[in-house]
Amino acid sequence: MRYDILYIKGRPSINGDEELRYSLRSLERYGCYYNRIFITGECPDFIDQRKVIYTKEQDIGCPMINHWWKVHQTIKKTDISQNFVLMYDDIFFMGVQDMTKIPYYFKGFLGNARNGGTLYQESLRNAEQWLLNKGRSTFDFELHKPIIYNRKNFLKLEKIFSPMKDETPAMAVRSIYGNLFVKYPTYQEDIKIREADVRVENLSALHSCFSVSDKAFTCHVLPWCKEHFQTKGRYEK
Repeated sequence: MRYDILYIKGRPSINGDEELRYSLRSLERYGCYYNRIFITGECPDFIDQRKVIYTKEQDIGCPMINHWWKVHQTIKKTDISQNFVLMYDDIFFMGVQDMTKIPYYFKGFLGNARNGGTLYQESLRNAEQWLLNKGRSTFDFELHKPIIYNRKNFLKLEKIFSPMKDETPAMAVRSIYGNLFVKYPTYQEDIKIREADVRVENLSALHSCFSVSDKAFTCHVLPWCKEHFQTKGRYEK
């Protein structure tokens, strides 16, 4: 059985959403056993909306709430597959990936983020405390990699996240989902290019994909994408 792919999008990136263009092209080249493409949030002009399932949803709060809300609304409003793959527009494949067999990766424990005052780190601490109160594990699932969600399980998060729609920073959605519903996660270090001097060619061959920050994208990643994914994608106008 093939899984559908869901991209959740916010406002246009500083690079004109070129990340999404090449993320889709990399998916076409290396992704196996996937079916339809869903985009929820904002949809760039270069996407042919006749070839994707688009759900327009506005951001309603902090990034964590927006993540939960857009996935939740996609499930409620569409017939996305029972198991589907959540993607981000800054994830690029560099090797073959069976989209139905993506492991549930964790990169450590939520308690490792006890220090630091960013919104993201606060969301990890909030998730850790909530999970500890429930007697659950506290694995950190917040890697910059695709993750498989199950419709039925994800809808169970409504009773958790709906009451905190107006709270900032809320909780890390992937880690709440993973610690509630994943039995045997796999440890792996995260790969996200954040510095301008890091080249794709030097990334570990153990990883089938990588992510990149907005600012680092135009340095080495965009030229690499243009070289490796030259053919116009089927989802582009």
